[in-house]
Amino acid sequence: MEQGAKWTPQRFLQLGALVLLAAWTLWPLAYMVSTSLKSTAEVTLNVAGMIPEHPTLANYTQIFQDTQDPIGRWFFNSAVAVFGGTLLTLLCASLAAYGLSRVEWPGRDLFFYMILASTLIPGITFILPLFTEFANANLLNTYWPIILVYPAGAFGVFLLRQFYLGIPREIEEAAIIDGAGKFRRWWQVILPMTWTPLLTLTILSGVGIYDDFLWPLIAMQTKDMYTITIGISIVTSGAYVNNYGPLMAFSTVAAIPTIVLFVVLQRYFVASAALSGVKG
Repeated sequence: MEQGAKWTPQRFLQLGALVLLAAWTLWPLAYMVSTSLKSTAEVTLNVAGMIPEHPTLANYTQIFQDTQDPIGRWFFNSAVAVFGGTLLTLLCASLAAYGLSRVEWPGRDLFFYMILASTLIPGITFILPLFTEFANANLLNTYWPIILVYPAGAFGVFLLRQFYLGIPREIEEAAIIDGAGKFRRWWQVILPMTWTPLLTLTILSGVGIYDDFLWPLIAMQTKDMYTITIGISIVTSGAYVNNYGPLMAFSTVAAIPTIVLFVVLQRYFVASAALSGVKG
């Protein structure tokens, strides 16, 4: 709150609304963590209680020692997908955005509108063609399907293009005078100035890839190649269907990476939303 601001009734109402909204949002997470620290007996007797009477880490020990549901392997598969898919997304989106904003060529704007129009096509319609292509290439049940698919999205191109349009032309013209080509200008001039939208795209792409369920389920055919989201669905309807302590421990561990990623980079996310604008 700004220095000298008065606590008016309106401010009390705003603060109260924010507190209620925060509590409503965080309650499921708090309940999940609380239940994960309860023994099976305590969960059964006090399923609605928020504070464990006898906190225990036995549920976490159980899920990491479970050889039938290898949570460590599923985390590794998700990490490969997130790292590879996000890196390629940043590379492809930044190069495409540069060509659509800083380079003059016939049909550039029409091509950009075609990319935007692709966002109107439901993603599920691409499932069968993608499955057929990867099957014909004998790449199903490998890491390639969960790495190569995600960079084709149009949102990253749109986000970075709008930011690139706000960079003064004079900066790039100075690099041209020094003899820098297009690729060098993109690498040495444009990219260093766009860390904020790149980090925003990192958050959105990383979380989106990590949370994806349908495509990894179709592309992966053995349990050791499943990602963590598929693993959650397996244990929910399988080994831990009536064992809420380990199930909540599994869900808590699965939620940690995305929460940490957002907490660490959230200030860049907010800054990008404020600075990118919508320039034509």
